Amino acid sequence: MTCFVLILRCYKTHAWYPACPKGAKYIVIYREPCAAFYSLFNFLKGWMFQPGEVTLSEFVTDFVLHKGVPKNITNFASDFDHLVSWWEHRHDSNVLFLFFEDMKEDLESVVKKVAAFMGIQDEERIKKAVEMSSFEFMKGYVSTKFSLREARYRNKACGVPDDAMSVLIATGSATKGREMMDDKTKEAIQAKWLEVVGKQTGFQDYNELRNAFKKEENQIVL
Repeated sequence: MTCFVLILRCYKTHAWYPACPKGAKYIVIYREPCAAFYSLFNFLKGWMFQPGEVTLSEFVTDFVLHKGVPKNITNFASDFDHLVSWWEHRHDSNVLFLFFEDMKEDLESVVKKVAAFMGIQDEERIKKAVEMSSFEFMKGYVSTKFSLREARYRNKACGVPDDAMSVLIATGSATKGREMMDDKTKEAIQAKWLEVVGKQTGFQDYNELRNAFKKEENQIVL
């Protein structure tokens, strides 16, 4: 009798498509820009800068939106160039394109989609994955399962105090970022979107892109 054992090795990366190692399956997730930038701000606050040193507006306009296309493709691209690079491959057979808002609206369906993409059919494992993917579960275990081990190695390499911690789980909200930003910052984000994503895809904002993708998916299913 022959026994086949499926071994899944998963890696998280922020690499845009040109710099991402090829020959694997890719789960690519996007989030409304204001929410994504607010999450990153909270992630770096207390680690790379102290609370009060940098405002949310300064962080977005002077850091996030200041990035562009790297001269060397192995470096990180800006958030919107990253999106455009993967958008062109959204229907590749080895790419699963997802949106954070869909996870908030129907987590179980998204987890099942991921399981199918990975070739997993075990209902008990899928049920457990749904439970452990919830905001409530991650918030309850953030200090023991999702932060300490990573921080132990990361802080030493970055030259920051051993006890410096990122905020990995902030609000879990899909709308909090927009609520926390002033109009001028949101206008700057929209202008950069039009300059990069709008120019390449024709979509005027994130919601228009997300809705267009849903229509494409429905047509493929039908």
